[in-house]
Amino acid sequence: MRRVFRRITLALLATASLSFPACELINPDEEVPSFLFIDSFSFSTVYASQGLASFDLPDAHVYVDNRFIGIYELPATVPIMASGKVKVSILPGTRENLQSIAHRYVRVLRSFDSSITLVPGELQRISPRTSYRDNVRFAWMEDFEDNSNSLVFTSRSARDTVYIMEGNAEWNYPIGVNSTRTLHFDLGASDSFKLMEVKSFNTFTTLPNGGRDTYLELDYRSNVPIQAGMFKFVNSLYEQVPLVVLPSTNGRWRKAYLNYAAELATLPANTPIEIYFGIIKQSGFLDAPRASLDNLKLSYLE
Repeated sequence: MRRVFRRITLALLATASLSFPACELINPDEEVPSFLFIDSFSFSTVYASQGLASFDLPDAHVYVDNRFIGIYELPATVPIMASGKVKVSILPGTRENLQSIAHRYVRVLRSFDSSITLVPGELQRISPRTSYRDNVRFAWMEDFEDNSNSLVFTSRSARDTVYIMEGNAEWNYPIGVNSTRTLHFDLGASDSFKLMEVKSFNTFTTLPNGGRDTYLELDYRSNVPIQAGMFKFVNSLYEQVPLVVLPSTNGRWRKAYLNYAAELATLPANTPIEIYFGIIKQSGFLDAPRASLDNLKLSYLE
């Protein structure tokens, strides 16, 4: 009886081994990706017409032969399931409005395009470059280098110290070539509450509506939050529209790309617009609020 059972067991095992072939640890038919190492972006401007080459472009929006691959924080190694000659397009991206989840392509900047030959299993390195596109229009540029200021106080603002400051070691200035001056704000430490608010001296009537991107670039440094937004004139009403609160920078300069597309989207054509910035000293804040602004650029695509 035991011999019969043993024979049946061996037969079943043999049948099972025929029905379930051994697993392959390595599948020779599996596609091997090619790899791109994408370095950080470089950025250049024509200073006379485009201002300082100040930028913060930590992201790459990657396309291969017009097929979207993904968004990567640079530098990054990107696997590409393709081989042979391809067109690689890398679009410069940033955290729009300084929002950590808003990874957006900055549309006033060029994409970096290159034709390369991909080889499966091999790594190729790309150092992308970008600059402003030819059809960018700058509605406003202010870098304070001529020792003048195109920002003025709003009617409700305190008139504390605002001055153009030259290179200052404490504030880590200058921040680049062709940059020796910045606009600096000081509020008194003894006041329990005070608002300082400035707006553009010029009124802008040609900013696009309909949801088209309109960027305000700036470099700033502050030990208190800064509110940025716009004033609009619609049907004889003068309305303040906040856009974003820029966080304190903890002692360092920071670049911001603010997009006014949503705020301008539904406005009538040629609506007068003014850009504003405001800082508030709240009770309990013991230090003197201080802030600096520089390299302001208001731009859009024509």
